[in-house]
Amino acid sequence: MKLSGNTVLITGGATGIGLAMAEAYMKAGSEVIICGRREGRLLAARERHPELHTRTCDVVSESDCRALRSAWSVVSPMAVALSRIAAARAVRQLLASRASQLLLP
Repeated sequence: MKLSGNTVLITGGATGIGLAMAEAYMKAGSEVIICGRREGRLLAARERHPELHTRTCDVVSESDCRALRSAWSVVSPMAVALSRIAAARAVRQLLASRASQLLLP
């Protein structure tokens, strides 16, 4: 996948690894939308990078996700969505579903 010319949504993108991914995509020439639960951190990220699109959103809230989808469709069609949170939840769900199959001492 090329890093330039995409519209990228990164959940949890206001700090840490999420912000580093946002910076890399912006540097490569993609448009980036970040979302997270803490508006203050999103505002701080946008102060550092005025070209960022930000949106307060709790990804476990269905209504927040619907609002986020409406907001990003105004920007441009979504090409890439990256979610550190979703990956962590998927792993946790997999482990929970397989807990009875694990052999523990």
